[in-house]
Amino acid sequence: MRIRVITIGSQGDVRPYVVLGTALQTAGHDVRIVAHPAFADLVRGTGLDFAPVAGDPHHAVHNRHLRGLFERRHNVFRGWRLLRFVTEVEAPLMRHRLRDCWDACQDADVIVVSILPYLLGYAIARKLQVPLVRTFTRPVSPTRSYPANFVPDWFRLGGCFNLATYQAQRQLLWQVVRPWVASACRGVLGVEALPVLEPFGELDQRKQLLLGAYSAAVAPPPPDWGKWIVVTG
Repeated sequence: MRIRVITIGSQGDVRPYVVLGTALQTAGHDVRIVAHPAFADLVRGTGLDFAPVAGDPHHAVHNRHLRGLFERRHNVFRGWRLLRFVTEVEAPLMRHRLRDCWDACQDADVIVVSILPYLLGYAIARKLQVPLVRTFTRPVSPTRSYPANFVPDWFRLGGCFNLATYQAQRQLLWQVVRPWVASACRGVLGVEALPVLEPFGELDQRKQLLLGAYSAAVAPPPPDWGKWIVVTG
């Protein structure tokens, strides 16, 4: 099986997927890691195939606007304005990244994606009509047990409220990024339309695999998660 793994970010965003790719290759699969050029030696040193995706992994670390986005994560309105700014600035680079990922994944039977390039992987898997396996290093799936991460720790209104916060977060994110995603998809993939409502829940509705690459001892899976969400450690 031809498995293409897309991961963008720092070493902490790439190394776990190199380990995963090595295990998949040992199991007999054809694995290609799609990451920033800075990690080419790391990937190829394990015997895995590598394809570059535009960008500098040090950019996010030193970008004050991106740092501010995370520092203000509990203020949804200020975070939304900052995310709009970051999206507008990063849009040309994201289009380049989508093209790089598209070139690297056209022969894929399965696409595995980390959290940062999730929308790129989603668009490509949708175009190719192949499965998309989300492999995230922190819990992001909706649950009644606790709200989305923009809600202050002291603010609790119960299970229905908790579920609603994830829907609100996903819809807000989608409305911010949808214009540049749609533009990139038209230019690179030839896709003319994207859904108006957020697409993040579609894969859960289809019960498509999501792997949690973190310890269940640190973040135990909530009891209302479906069986398609597997915390692997």
